[in-house]
Amino acid sequence: MKKSWFNYLFYNAIIRVKNKPTKFKWINNLNIYTQKGDSCLGGNVFLGLMEFHESAFLVHFLHNSDLFVDVGANLGHYTLLASGVCDARTIAIEPVPTTYKRLKYNVIKNNIWNMVKLENIGIGAKDGELFFSNFDDNAINYVQGNEKNESSLRVRVKTLNNLLKGKTPKVIKIDAEGYELLILNGANNVLKNPELEAIIIEINGHCRRYGYTEYEVFRFIVSFGFIPVCYDSFSRKINLLNNFNHDSDSTIFIRDLKSANLKVKYGKKIRIWKNYLI
Repeated sequence: MKKSWFNYLFYNAIIRVKNKPTKFKWINNLNIYTQKGDSCLGGNVFLGLMEFHESAFLVHFLHNSDLFVDVGANLGHYTLLASGVCDARTIAIEPVPTTYKRLKYNVIKNNIWNMVKLENIGIGAKDGELFFSNFDDNAINYVQGNEKNESSLRVRVKTLNNLLKGKTPKVIKIDAEGYELLILNGANNVLKNPELEAIIIEINGHCRRYGYTEYEVFRFIVSFGFIPVCYDSFSRKINLLNNFNHDSDSTIFIRDLKSANLKVKYGKKIRIWKNYLI
């Protein structure tokens, strides 16, 4: 706790002085480059690993031959874990151009460019265009639908079905500030593929801005044969849930409990703050 507090003070002091992306050492051999307003990535500096159990699950589950798809990649938290720690291939999708440039910067600086395919597009229920918000805090941008204001961004949108045609992801992460069900509606072919073994998806109240509930997201995913679970990073054990994870903004879904438990048992180790391994 004392180390986290010290790192928090140190981080905020540094980013207030510098008006550009600043390098901080992260887990294993990764670095992160953050600046003021980077709440989705900067927290790793003083917390060690944000979205702890979901992040650890990804690292423990993925192998270097796998394809990971990061929908709503932001500055690259999950992308860096997948390709920088697991040596897996990643398709990282980020619709907001300024955030996309920062994502690209983190990928290049960590020398994983050859393992990551970057897509500066949105993902939705059908191909076309949508308006996105464009706030300074890159963590809270969201789809505005067909409504727009002076700061709105017009973004090209594709379905996951079309974007991933001919590709077989092992794990998909979706974080779209409430737009998740619309993304899933354009991904039925991907979800039906038995080679897709796990989904990490944000399920919280943000979905109500688009007129649906958390339970509708949950029911849609389980209709494709997935089961909700929570992950104990320390024991490397996956536990079944009866519903989406009410203790986290994100829920992990898997197809096969026995197979998944075997994978995480022998997955990569994570070194946090030099000597803390999980």
